Amino acid sequence: MTNIDEIRSVLLRMSELLLLSGLDDWAHELIRLARKADSGYFAVRPDIRQMYGGMGSLNDVVLYKSGRVLQQENDEFDVLRERLYELTRD
Repeated sequence: MTNIDEIRSVLLRMSELLLLSGLDDWAHELIRLARKADSGYFAVRPDIRQMYGGMGSLNDVVLYKSGRVLQQENDEFDVLRERLYELTRD
């Protein structure tokens, strides 16, 4: 699997977890980026890296459903979030 394939795969899995938690706006943004990845690494990298900074960033996302923290899903999301960051480091 090339890096861009893994980036796309990570983005799509993260979007599934976000949809499960009802965070549709975030999920749709990651789906958009997965599609943009078809244009290549340098087309999508800046948009991905931009999501990691500041308040309300991807780093602040916590998955909930019906008022309960989804611990297993958050654990997986954290691993994916870190992997995506690693994949887009230069």
